[in-house]
Amino acid sequence: MSTMSFRKDDRVSHAGFGPGVVIDVDARYTIIEFDEAGVRKFVSTLVQLERCELPRPVKPAPLRRRRRKVTAGEFGAKDGRG
Repeated sequence: MSTMSFRKDDRVSHAGFGPGVVIDVDARYTIIEFDEAGVRKFVSTLVQLERCELPRPVKPAPLRRRRRKVTAGEFGAKDGRG
């Protein structure tokens, strides 16, 4: 199937990388975010894709790191003034 028949946000499947979502497509390149393999960029005229009916997996929200509070004593010790 021609890559140009796919649009942004279409679910597709690639023989080597499995299911994914089209991030961007133009006459030159097709960029796909695969469920397991991450983001890959293909030459549009060479990539072979099929439509995929599998639902997009739900990704967990990224963990937020808490910043440690630095006390006045630690601040002075780190920069050599305390």
